[in-house]
Amino acid sequence: MKIKHYTIFDEKDSKNWNKLRDSENLIDYFVPRTREGYILKLKDYEINPGVEKDLEYLIKNKSIKKVFSFCSGSCEIEYFIKNKFGLECHVSDTTKSMKRIKKFNVFDQVSIIDISKPFNIKIDENSLVLLSRIDTEFEDYQLKKIFDNLNSLGAQIIYFIPGGRLTVKSFLVNIKLIFRCFLKFKKPISWGYLRSNYSFINLWKNKYNTKLKNSFGLILSKK
Repeated sequence: MKIKHYTIFDEKDSKNWNKLRDSENLIDYFVPRTREGYILKLKDYEINPGVEKDLEYLIKNKSIKKVFSFCSGSCEIEYFIKNKFGLECHVSDTTKSMKRIKKFNVFDQVSIIDISKPFNIKIDENSLVLLSRIDTEFEDYQLKKIFDNLNSLGAQIIYFIPGGRLTVKSFLVNIKLIFRCFLKFKKPISWGYLRSNYSFINLWKNKYNTKLKNSFGLILSKK
C-alpha cells in the first residue's frame, strides 16, 4: 500500500533540489560553500543508533570494504560511515552541489549520477550499496528499474533506509499537514509517496531477498 506524501514547502521550492542544496535558510538540505563549513555540518550529523547497529553487522559479517551511495544528498551518513568504519566511500547524486563536494576532497569518489537512468559502475562482492531516503522521489516502476539495474551491475548487498514509510503515525501526520494547509488556505505540495513494508519488498522481490527489516532500515541480499 502507498499514499501520497505532502510537504509544507512553498511550491516554488518543491523538488528543486539544486535550489534546496544552495538555500542557507533550509539548513537540513543546504550544502555549505566552504570546506570548513561543510565539515562542520557533517560532524553535526547524528546517526540513528539502529542504523549504526545494522551497518556494524554488515561490515563485520559481509567483509564490506567499500560503500557506493546513490542519491547521497549532502552526504552526512556517508561521512559517518567513512570515518567510523574506515571504508572507501563513493557518493553520487544529480545536483550541481556534487561538484562543490568533489572540490572539498572529503570522499574517495564523487560522481553525478541519475540513478533513474542507465549507468555503468563496477560493484564488487565486498561493496555495500547504500540507498538512503531515495524512495519518496520515484514512482514504483522507476524504483523497480533501479533495483534491476543494481542487480545487473553486481550489487550483492543493499542497505535501504526508507524516507517515507507508511505507518499509522506517518498517516496521521500527513493528514494533519493537509489540514494545516487547508486552514492557511495553502495548497499542500506533493512530496512523493509513503509506502508500506509490503510495497517496498514488492519493488525488489524478483532480484533480492529481504534479509532483515526493522523500523529504520532493510538489508537486501542478491538472489
